[in-house]
Amino acid sequence: MAYEIADYDREKEKIWDFLTTFYHEEADGMKLFPYDKQIARLAEREQVGLYINMDDVNEYDPVLYVAIQQNARRYHILFGDVIDSLIQQKLGEKQPPVRDALDAFIFQRVYLDRKQNEDGSGADQIQDLRKKYPPQLLRRLEAL
Repeated sequence: MAYEIADYDREKEKIWDFLTTFYHEEADGMKLFPYDKQIARLAEREQVGLYINMDDVNEYDPVLYVAIQQNARRYHILFGDVIDSLIQQKLGEKQPPVRDALDAFIFQRVYLDRKQNEDGSGADQIQDLRKKYPPQLLRRLEAL
């Protein structure tokens, strides 16, 4: 039996599409985007866990559902990366709100690094911060 090599960039695109476009139809015909609302709450630090219903994944893409079951650890990492990107997109240039001591510590470190590198462009600074601090340390969420 030959194993198929997964294209994880393509899988990230599928996850991005799932999280941003999946919806439930309400009784009155309105569309409810459950993951978009949760990501907005994550961005504002009002929620810590993103709860993903595997039945929703199966309804959206059965192949993705099977892939997640076969390699849950890898897909947990992929979901985390995609969610980080979506949160950054929702926040834009503003910083996430400071809700606790860890948020305050992260804010101070990022703020001091930006002050020291004020002569660089904004995009370069963000890339430098992502290189300097691993996303696992800056991530304030769990995909469940």
